[in-house]
Amino acid sequence: MPFDKGLQLIDGWMQNYSAIKAGYIKRVENLQAVTLSIGNVNALVGDLFTRAVRFNNGERILAPLNQSQVSAMVHKGFDRQVEAGEEITGWDVLNWGTYVLKPHTDDMTGLIQSTAEFNDYIYDALCPSDAAKNTFLLN
Repeated sequence: MPFDKGLQLIDGWMQNYSAIKAGYIKRVENLQAVTLSIGNVNALVGDLFTRAVRFNNGERILAPLNQSQVSAMVHKGFDRQVEAGEEITGWDVLNWGTYVLKPHTDDMTGLIQSTAEFNDYIYDALCPSDAAKNTFLLN
């Protein structure tokens, strides 16, 4: 992104800071309010993994995580939370995915976009009635 475009983007964020912050808080609250069964989580993980495989086979499809990242997400988040017997919320699933989206697991140039795509994917999947009203940082 050219420097001047970046400054324009930052200027837009600063002018709309209160509305942007309120939108983020609403997204977090909405995701925290969604309780998921193990079956729901398995369906999400299955869809993420399927998307990663299809993307690797050349399909032009949104795959916010690659196969290794989906596996790490399950290991770092889902397995531990199920073992602890804790309730699983949409916010938990979002955190599992963003936990594995780190510089050592993704190309730095695509890291912000991957994180935005994953956030939008989870939000759209778990809060569909609200998804059209809210957009993530880069949309």
